[in-house]
Amino acid sequence: MKLFRGLLPILLLLLAGCQGLSGGSPTPLPTVVLGSGGPTALAATPSAASGPAAVTASAEIVPARSADLGFASAGVVGEVKISEGDQVKAGDLLASLDSYSALQSAVDASQMALQNAQDGYAALVANAPVARASAELALAQAQKARDDANKAVQSKQFQRASPQTIDIARANLIVAQNALDDAETIYNQNKNRSSTDVVYAAALSQLAAAQQREQQAQYNLNYVSSLPDAVDIQIAQANLDLAEANLQAAIDSWNRVKDGPDPDLVAADQASIAAAQSALASAQSARDHAAIKAPFAGTVADLNAAAGETVVPGQAVLTLADLSDLQVETTDLSERDVDRVSLGQTATVSIPGLGKDVSGKVIHIASRATKEGGDVVYKVTIQLAEQPAGLRWGMSATVQISS
Repeated sequence: MKLFRGLLPILLLLLAGCQGLSGGSPTPLPTVVLGSGGPTALAATPSAASGPAAVTASAEIVPARSADLGFASAGVVGEVKISEGDQVKAGDLLASLDSYSALQSAVDASQMALQNAQDGYAALVANAPVARASAELALAQAQKARDDANKAVQSKQFQRASPQTIDIARANLIVAQNALDDAETIYNQNKNRSSTDVVYAAALSQLAAAQQREQQAQYNLNYVSSLPDAVDIQIAQANLDLAEANLQAAIDSWNRVKDGPDPDLVAADQASIAAAQSALASAQSARDHAAIKAPFAGTVADLNAAAGETVVPGQAVLTLADLSDLQVETTDLSERDVDRVSLGQTATVSIPGLGKDVSGKVIHIASRATKEGGDVVYKVTIQLAEQPAGLRWGMSATVQISS
């Protein structure tokens, strides 16, 4: 050990001399720490002339977008419309439960109910001018009917005969009838006389006058008896009350529509629309829980269910990935190096499976660390400048990020 310590300075001087004779730029020498375990070489600290070393990390090829998709409701798979490797568009129906058809029918019915409610409201608004004109006409008619009913009541009250008037007319008729009987008796006693006989002529004239008075008395009694009585006036008053009630209803209708659609009908139609919208949303939610639709365009990378199988919420039924846009994610970039990485830095990606190097740039640095084998690492995402032929999801890579 003592001998080694003596030779060490000489060796260092010889190494320094050799570097000087090479004619190139001097290379930093490693620092040697002596201890009980022998000399230990530490990493050389780069000089200002050579610049900082690149950050190197292992990585893998991943799609820019991928998702494990499953059903939001438990049930039995009814139909699987895709196979592994199929290309799909955003919004495509990929798989459904056996309840999907019935749930879609419920959605269709809810959509129709909503359309009917909306059509009713639109018709109410569109027909507002017609409703206003109709209400105006009904108001005018109700006013006339009320006026006519009021005149009828007043007329009947004015024309009504008193009981005394009717009794007098009846008494006059009795008197006239008695006078007629007497005249007929006298005429019968003298009807065989000569037509030129004075007694015959007097009897005939008396009979004719008695008949005329009897007819007039009968007419007078009939007339006063036919005049309105208390019941007639009561009926006329009832008709007037009804006409006034109809008039008030017409006024209320006019007030509701004179400035636009009836507010009560508008509120009712809007409530119907809101209820139909809520029912449609519930039906759509139930249907969507029984279906898997593509959230983006991509490739079915994995399929784990078939028709007739029972599934539960959260179970991954298929994996969808956009394999047209692959990028690189580091797997072991240490916490000691992450502070030397920033967004926009250039990187060289070596892909052993293809034997190619591809340039790229840093587009994302994870805010939270993960642990790999006890080491604290940060995931860094690199966007490739180009996607070489044959590049596949999961291929390994090595990245060198210029720092």
